[in-house]
Amino acid sequence: IILSASFIRLMFPGMSSGGSAFIFWILGSAVLLMSLSRLANFEFAVTLAMIGIVGILFVLGLSRTNFSSFASLPIINFSQILLPYGVVLFALSGRAAISSVREYFQKKELDAEKLKKAIIWGTITPAIVYAFFALAIVWLSPGGVSVDAVSGIRINFPGIMALIGLLGFFVIWTSYFFLGIEARAILNYDLKVPPLIDTALVVFLPLVL
Repeated sequence: IILSASFIRLMFPGMSSGGSAFIFWILGSAVLLMSLSRLANFEFAVTLAMIGIVGILFVLGLSRTNFSSFASLPIINFSQILLPYGVVLFALSGRAAISSVREYFQKKELDAEKLKKAIIWGTITPAIVYAFFALAIVWLSPGGVSVDAVSGIRINFPGIMALIGLLGFFVIWTSYFFLGIEARAILNYDLKVPPLIDTALVVFLPLVL
C-alpha cells in the first residue's frame, strides 16, 4: 500500500500520497472479493498488459544503448553478491499464488498434469520479463539507477513515466490481492476464523496498520 503511492503519482502527479495509497487499497480490496474464475481471466489480461509495457520500455532502452561500454563491465562483482537479495525475495513471493492456481484447476476440473506446466511457465515467464525490465531501467537511466528505480530515468518520450507508473501499479497490485487470498485461506483453514471475519481482517487490517 505504501509503495503504491510512488507509482500512482507517476500517472497522476498532482495526487497526494495518502489519496494514492487509499485508492490502491480500495482497488486491491475489491479484487479480493472476486471469484477465482473471474480473477484468472483478470490476471491474464493484466499480465499481457505488463508484458506489453515492459516490451515498449525495452525497445526504447535498446535504441539508446552503447554496447561498446559492456566490455568494461565485470561479469560478477563478488563484493556486492548479496545486493539483489531483497529483489529476489520479493519476486519469489509469487509462489503463494500456487495454492490459488491449484484450487482453480480443481474447481474447473482441469487436467492435473497441466498444473505442473502452469507452475513452471508461471515461474519462467516473470523471470524473463523482469530481466528485460531490469535492462530497460539500466539503459534508460544514464546517470545511474536511482533508489526507487524510476526517478533516475531520462527520456523525452510522451507518457513514458505514466507507463512506468502503470507497470509498477500492476506488479504490486497483483502481488497484493494474491497474497491477500493466501492470507484469507490461512485464517480460514489453519486458524478456523469464520469466513466473513477472515475477509474483513484481510481487507481492513493492512489499512489500519
